[in-house]
Amino acid sequence: MALPETMEFLQNYLHNQLPAPVSSLVSTVRSAFLPILTYFTSQKPDLFTIALLALTLYLSLQVLSMLTRAVLFWVRLFIRLAFWAAIVGLGLWIYTRGVDGVVEDVSVLWGTWQGEYEFWKERAEVAQQGYAVYQGGRGGARAGNNNKRGRGW
Repeated sequence: MALPETMEFLQNYLHNQLPAPVSSLVSTVRSAFLPILTYFTSQKPDLFTIALLALTLYLSLQVLSMLTRAVLFWVRLFIRLAFWAAIVGLGLWIYTRGVDGVVEDVSVLWGTWQGEYEFWKERAEVAQQGYAVYQGGRGGARAGNNNKRGRGW
């Protein structure tokens, strides 16, 4: 199947499948690019065509490189801003709570995390043993049975 027949087949197929604005866009693109595609596919490539192709490839790679550098710049900027914001936040936390308050906060957070870790580790072991329902619900303080959570729960 030659290129013009392929383009006509695609246009007919897309015309039946796509909404009217998209279909008209496809027909416009077809009418604009079909002569160019026909010329380049029916002629043997000469030196100018090969040079034009190489120039197009080079320019597209340069644009892609510029876009990559721009995206990397913004990603690095975001990471640096987040890092320095965390440093400033940590400094403000130490300034407002004091060193002893920060140590206390961290110990409470660590105890809570350890309690949660142990609780969910136990749940995973129970699930691995094949029990369908954990005895006593979630095992919280209201259930009155074996509360293994950290402080604050």
